[in-house]
Amino acid sequence: MEDLRLCPFATPDGKLHTAPLYRLLLAAQGPSTPIAKFVWKNHAFFASLLVQGRIQTRDNLLKKHIVDSACCEVCGRAPETATHIMFECPFAAAFWHSLGFDVHGATTAALDRIHRPGHVPTQSFETLVLLCCWQLWKRRNGIIFRGEDMTQRQVLIACKTDADLWRHRIRSKDRVVCDRWCTLFSMAM
Repeated sequence: MEDLRLCPFATPDGKLHTAPLYRLLLAAQGPSTPIAKFVWKNHAFFASLLVQGRIQTRDNLLKKHIVDSACCEVCGRAPETATHIMFECPFAAAFWHSLGFDVHGATTAALDRIHRPGHVPTQSFETLVLLCCWQLWKRRNGIIFRGEDMTQRQVLIACKTDADLWRHRIRSKDRVVCDRWCTLFSMAM
């Protein structure tokens, strides 16, 4: 018997359209923080998955029987969890250290509890952390899927580029924050 169920998020031939579903989910949740409007949508979705531990790390893929090992393909030293990729992997730890952050004991489930160094602006601090996590995730994916091993300097340049792009999305009186982020990334290079 043919399946006659209807889905408002599918085309008549049964293909799922995820964009309307994503918009519905966002509308139901509403902005989780005052900075949510400031962050680009793909970054906000990434942040949501990150803090919930739902990004597609090897430990999550192992639970789904997609991979045979949870070992981090970047460093080969530990299981690849979201927290490992963002804070514990040697590259990530060195990256944060270059920015003056102490991320020892930091977790992705508690991004809002990361200690803010004194030289980093208080305003939109969580967004800065998210920007850095986004670039670390992109670096990991570049290594895994394209064989691109970005150096720390290249990741810092990518962070600075994003900060400069975000600068144009916020009120002019708040742009000084992005300028300070750009300076932070430049000084770490």
